[in-house]
Amino acid sequence: MKQMVLLGAAVLSLASCSLQKQTTNTSKTLGIYGAGVIQKPVVTNLKVNPQKFTRNYAGSGSQGIAYHKSQAVAKAMIENKADVIIEPAYKITSSASDVAIVVTGYAGSYENFRQLTGADSSLLVEAGIINYNNGPGETPAPQPAKKKGKGALVALGILLAGAAVAGSVL
Repeated sequence: MKQMVLLGAAVLSLASCSLQKQTTNTSKTLGIYGAGVIQKPVVTNLKVNPQKFTRNYAGSGSQGIAYHKSQAVAKAMIENKADVIIEPAYKITSSASDVAIVVTGYAGSYENFRQLTGADSSLLVEAGIINYNNGPGETPAPQPAKKKGKGALVALGILLAGAAVAGSVL
């Protein structure tokens, strides 16, 4: 009985592990597919200031590093009149409830918003951003989500096998 309890505790401790999903958005897009949906792509130029900037931020409170980092980025963007920070680098120093962050990078701003033209699309095809393998005008179908693993079934199998072994030992 003692072996069965130990085996059960070991299996439960292994089965209780979980994975955390972390996502990062690098672009702002909205994938709309279907009949009757007409998309009109808009392109823009990104003007990057060649002068690298440095912005110091100091904050306090229990909001966490991610909050203070986003505040430092927002203040750097406002101060440099930027829509985006190119190649941002952060130096973060924290103690107790105080946080000091130094943000460095290049300020970028979007200008000349316009509808996609033939010249723009040929440039995007050459860069590999647009792929016309399906033929022009065909919208690729969204890919189905990957199925999750069978970790719970494996853990149940191990638990049942362990119980069977423990039952045969006793």
